[in-house]
Amino acid sequence: MTAEEKLEKAEKKFNRLINVLWGIAIFLGIGSISGILAINEIIDSRVNKSVTKQINDFDKFQTAINLADHGEYFDALNQLKTTWNTISFKPTISLTDYYYRNLVWILGSIEVESENRILNTSSIWNELKEDKKFTTYKSAVGDDENFNYSYAMCILLYDNDSSFLTSARKKLQITLREERYIQRADYLFNLAMLDLVEGKTNDAKLKLQNAHNINPDIYHFDDYKKYINSFLNSQELVFWEYIYNKAIELNIVDVENKKTFKEIYVEFVENEIKAHNNV
Repeated sequence: MTAEEKLEKAEKKFNRLINVLWGIAIFLGIGSISGILAINEIIDSRVNKSVTKQINDFDKFQTAINLADHGEYFDALNQLKTTWNTISFKPTISLTDYYYRNLVWILGSIEVESENRILNTSSIWNELKEDKKFTTYKSAVGDDENFNYSYAMCILLYDNDSSFLTSARKKLQITLREERYIQRADYLFNLAMLDLVEGKTNDAKLKLQNAHNINPDIYHFDDYKKYINSFLNSQELVFWEYIYNKAIELNIVDVENKKTFKEIYVEFVENEIKAHNNV
């Protein structure tokens, strides 16, 4: 339904209400001009208050997204949740999609500043997984690439079972169906980091080569060595170090070498990237 159709429907509903109140006014013997004007003022006041409240709610939703766009994910999460829980009207299908999609996106974007912050946020993720409406929504979304990417990030951040790496990989594999071909490079990079977490260096190298072929401006194979210090001081390294340490705690990865993820990445770049350049 278009915006014009929605407006026309609202106007018809409003006019029906006016007609009903006219009938009530006549029945009660207050069918004077002043009486009808008084009733119209009451209706206008209530309609205006309702519309104003809805506009305020939409503004609050937009504030949450603006916060997330500026990297204020934790504040954005609180704003989004609070607005949804106090919404003044029944959510439409499109608004429900808007809420769940952005909630998963923000949850999956939370930076690993501290383990306590992840623990606090994980309660929202666990609550969401138990939400029957969300389960229905997730099934309806299906193979949507952006949603599945965010969902994979949430699995990596918050799930603590022995299958969390496998579950995340399945969701990330779906993202490779992305119609926007160049964006597949982003997803290949994350799958390559997941390979490194699991000790699959050859698989990681192949994925980075594919990312280079798709988008050499961002994922040029030579740049991993050239800008290695940039990555080692980035939030991305903190994220993957956190995932790697969690995998160790769950006895998912081999830790005989007792290396950190940072050391694994440096060794990978020094050996595999150099070997590629010499070919």
